[in-house]
Amino acid sequence: MRRALLFISIVLLTLGAAGQVSAVPQHKGTSTLSGMVLGPDDKPVAHASVSYQSSNGSEPHAVHTDSHGHFVISK
Repeated sequence: MRRALLFISIVLLTLGAAGQVSAVPQHKGTSTLSGMVLGPDDKPVAHASVSYQSSNGSEPHAVHTDSHGHFVISK
């Protein structure tokens, strides 16, 4: 479990550095983070768990990628 979480974190950081993860304000006070999880072979990872924690320190949350490796986190 920890290896999977570490792997997803590394992938998200890599995508963020590459500019493929974007946070776009939709309305005042809301935002959306979306991206794609890629495996070590640079292919999309279907049904991967992407976990995150709000800046207010609340419990961690998770979303899953679709069959094409895409995910969306909305506030």
